[in-house]
Amino acid sequence: MILARTNNDTRILGSISSAAGLGGVTGTVLLSIWGGSKRRINGFLLGMMGAGVSKTIFALGQGLMIWLPAQFCSSLNFPMLTSSSTAILLSKVKPDIQGRVFATESIMQQIVSAIAVFIAALLADHVFEPAMMPGGNFVPLFGNLFGTGKGAGMAILYVISSISLLLIGLSGYFVPQLRNVELGYDAVQFVDVSTNPENSSVSVRAINQLAAEHTDINVDFIGSVSIEDAIGLMKQPSDIVIGVKSAQTVGIINFLANQGKAIAAYIPQTQEFDRWNLPIPNKTVEVARNNPREER
Repeated sequence: MILARTNNDTRILGSISSAAGLGGVTGTVLLSIWGGSKRRINGFLLGMMGAGVSKTIFALGQGLMIWLPAQFCSSLNFPMLTSSSTAILLSKVKPDIQGRVFATESIMQQIVSAIAVFIAALLADHVFEPAMMPGGNFVPLFGNLFGTGKGAGMAILYVISSISLLLIGLSGYFVPQLRNVELGYDAVQFVDVSTNPENSSVSVRAINQLAAEHTDINVDFIGSVSIEDAIGLMKQPSDIVIGVKSAQTVGIINFLANQGKAIAAYIPQTQEFDRWNLPIPNKTVEVARNNPREER
């Protein structure tokens, strides 16, 4: 596209490539200083959206004054995007199969990229470029925005791809399974059967109030719930199901664990938690003897 729009001026193409390299280096340095988003999925989705916006502006430009800063900003997003994706995979995939997962990801990327280049070449040569030549079919619709002549058709194709990138990143926030991929859940189930039914209504109200603060999580109640000492742990991303392990609840807990449900069950005798099917936590969570909501 750049060569077509600049009469094969390799100096302009080299300048844009330099801007891309500078943006990538700058993004890496800034990411090293900042450390990235606390939730890596935000870094991944926002990086994708930022790249989509920058690339859209890049395609709409017709000179270096637009191309250089747009390319710089586009490349600025990729260190955050790629590092966030890698960090999520490293945290979610078991170490003994990480090699296979990353190899599969790399192969899939290469296959999809090859197919995309092939399709883009056909569309550019046989659809968009002819349609954006003087008198072409697309000129009345897009001529004022993209201009006409060589490279204008490829610019339209570039904008379509860039807007798609933006929309994919944006749509990630509307998919709970993706948005909560680091948390490992989109549902919270309480499996405690209270030995004191009088406390159940109070606990249910407290849990409902807390669940309302997490509108992207579906809360299901199993049995009679009374887990006041463990409610605070719902805010921790490593814990999904919270309950009190007792003679009355052990059957339900074991049944759900065998079904693959993630469980964190409070043991009053030891004031610690048993865990089933949960990701390895970054820190050990215990309940203090004097303050059950306090974390150590």
